[in-house]
Amino acid sequence: MNKRPHRRGPRAGREEEDHLRQMQAKLRNLTYSTAFSGIDAPGTAISLISSALASLTNCADVRHPQHVSAIECDNACQEELLAHPSPPSCLFSDITSFLTPLALGAVSAGRASGDLTLTSSSFWSRSSSNTDGYSYCRVHKKRCKFSPGRLHACGSPCIDFSPLGLRRRADGKSAESFVSWATLMRRTKPTIMVHENSDHFNIEILESAFSDMYVISSTIICPSQFGWPIRRKRRWTLLLHKRSVALTHCTLDNVIALVVKPRVCTWHVFMVATDEDVESELRWSASRPASQWSTLREPMGPDYAVQLGDHRAALTSEEESFLSQYEASNLPDDCVVNVTQDTLGLGMHVDCPLSICRRPIVL
Repeated sequence: MNKRPHRRGPRAGREEEDHLRQMQAKLRNLTYSTAFSGIDAPGTAISLISSALASLTNCADVRHPQHVSAIECDNACQEELLAHPSPPSCLFSDITSFLTPLALGAVSAGRASGDLTLTSSSFWSRSSSNTDGYSYCRVHKKRCKFSPGRLHACGSPCIDFSPLGLRRRADGKSAESFVSWATLMRRTKPTIMVHENSDHFNIEILESAFSDMYVISSTIICPSQFGWPIRRKRRWTLLLHKRSVALTHCTLDNVIALVVKPRVCTWHVFMVATDEDVESELRWSASRPASQWSTLREPMGPDYAVQLGDHRAALTSEEESFLSQYEASNLPDDCVVNVTQDTLGLGMHVDCPLSICRRPIVL
C-alpha cells in the first residue's frame, strides 16, 4: 500500500514555532561560565543560536545568555572577552590561584616525582576542600567567588596530550591547571559541563574526577564531519549532574549522528584574495624581524611580483619547523596549516596567527 506523502499543515507549523519560542526562552534564561575559552567561542556560538532563533520567530528583542564567570590567563584574550557583546560578569586570570597553596604544592610535587595519579578516584574524593572558590577578579579588582552558571564550557590545555605536543600526560605542566579546574568544578557543581581536549586525552581522568557526581558521555568529533575543511579530531565530553538534570539514554554519538553533513568542502571555498591582498600579506610576513626572507630572497622593491614559494620563504625558523612536522604527517595537498601554534611548548609568541597553504590555491 502506498502511503500518502506527509504534508506540513498549519498545526505542524504552529507546533514548530512553539518549540522555537521555548528554546529561545530557555536560552534567554541561561547562565554560563567558561574556562580556557580564549575569546569565548562557546558564548559566541550560543549568541549566534539566540540570534537565529530570534530571526526564525520574528522577534526583534535578542537577549544573549549571561556569561557569569570566565577564567582565562592570556592577556589579549582577556581584552577580547571584556569587549564581547556579552562580557563575563567576573573575569579570573590564573586558574591555579583557586587552589590552596598547600594543595597546589602537593600537585606540583606529585607531578615532578611522577606520583600524580589523576585516574584514582581517591585522589578526587576530598579535593573540593582544596579551594574556597575565590580568586582575584579583573572586573571588580578584588577577590570574587566563582559562579559556574547552569552551563560550564572548558577547553583545558591539551599540550601534554596532543600527539604534536609534549605528550607528558599527567606528568606535564598542564596537570596543575586541570587539577585546579576539576577541583573548582567539584566544589561549585555546574548543572551541565562540556569539556574539550585532544582526541588522545585520557577519558579515565574525567571519569575518575566526576563519575560520582555526573553522568558522562564522550566521543571524538572532527569538524570535517560537519562539512568544514578542517581535520582536527578532538574529544568532546558532556557531563550532566545526576541530581539536577532529568537524565536520558541519549549519548553524544546519537546527537552527532543527527547533524553530520557528509559533504566535501576544501579551502578553495574560503581562501579568496586579490593580487594586492597576497602581496600585502607577503610584505607584512617578510618584514617581521625573525623572518628568514633576508637570507633566502632579495629585498622586495616597489614593483616586486609575488612568486610561488615566497610566502614560505617569509616564515620564521620556528614556523618552518612546525610546517615541516605537519608535512611529515602526510597531510593532503589542499590543506592549510597553522604554523604559529606552539604545539611543542617552545614559548613562541606571535602577535598574529599565520597560516600557509601547501599548494598555491590562493596565488
